[in-house]
Amino acid sequence: HAARAAARQAKVHARVGVVAEGDEGAPYRPDAAVGGKALSHALRAVQEFDDASACRDVFVDLTGERWRFLEWALAETRCLSSLPYGYQLHHPADCLGDTGAACGATMAVLAMRAFERNYANGASALLVTSSDAGERAAMLIHAPERH
Repeated sequence: HAARAAARQAKVHARVGVVAEGDEGAPYRPDAAVGGKALSHALRAVQEFDDASACRDVFVDLTGERWRFLEWALAETRCLSSLPYGYQLHHPADCLGDTGAACGATMAVLAMRAFERNYANGASALLVTSSDAGERAAMLIHAPERH
């Protein structure tokens, strides 16, 4: 609601697009196969209901845990072929460490900062998170409209 923000003279840092979630139905276990179905569902839903054509930055909560990487590899190859070729993959844990439950908010702030400072690779960013308990989420965030 950009009009309300403008009326308050608030600065708009980003526009939240579609948020989608999925649930694997069971917590991660080292002896269980990684299927990536819930993450794939969330990624497909975001792209189905929002325009991802300007998405050139993808933020993922890869933390060094093998299951997260395997799941991401499955979901990425299944679901992201419609993103522009050469999108940049970011995993903030490389420089910030594992931010846990704050990971989604952390990635959103990083994307907004990239929009604001003009070093984002496109006008949209995809944020992807997974929890040990089985929940998966994806969200598109868009640069604010410039006037």
